[in-house]
Amino acid sequence: DGVRECEPAMQMRLFIVMRARQWRDAAALCERMRMVMPENTTGFIHGAFCLHEMGRTAEARALLLAGPAELKQEPTYHYNLGCYAAVLGDQEEARRYLNASFQMDKKIP
Repeated sequence: DGVRECEPAMQMRLFIVMRARQWRDAAALCERMRMVMPENTTGFIHGAFCLHEMGRTAEARALLLAGPAELKQEPTYHYNLGCYAAVLGDQEEARRYLNASFQMDKKIP
């Protein structure tokens, strides 16, 4: 089972499940990733996206905000928080997060 829980294998399974839009299964895999590799940002970013896709945007936002400090170095973190804030009706917060993501990665917009 150690090979099944190594980072590349878990990420490949996650990619396949997300590609199939199986959000519940993907969210469960992300939860496992967060348990096995709590410092890895993948389980947080993709886990939050899965929650959002299941209509649980407030939970998605909370998951990202509770993640490791390393998340703040990733443009996708800020972009997704901006999107979640917009969906939740906080346009000012959305603008702040989206601007931060655009500053970090000029290819995002």
